[in-house]
Amino acid sequence: MSQGVIQQAPLEVTQLASSAPKPSLSLAALIQQILVEIHEAQAAQTQASEEINDQMPAINKNLTYCNARLERAEHSIPDLEDKLNHPDTTLAQYKEPRRDGR
Repeated sequence: MSQGVIQQAPLEVTQLASSAPKPSLSLAALIQQILVEIHEAQAAQTQASEEINDQMPAINKNLTYCNARLERAEHSIPDLEDKLNHPDTTLAQYKEPRRDGR
């Protein structure tokens, strides 16, 4: 009886192997596909880096402008504090003139 079980095992394994789904790509084709995807990802990364580098001069110009405005604002703080703490100060004195000159 044990011989019958031993003889049937290879047949079952063969049946399982033959019914298993077959890969649609060979290993070489799969590796090639992965390499193509890696190459495409590297190209996209290079393009993104170039776009960022192209924008850097404008970004630096904006940062320089913002830093200059911040520095001017910081220098005006003590003068504004003095004016606000002065007993004769009214808000009307510092109101910006309207476009019509009033």
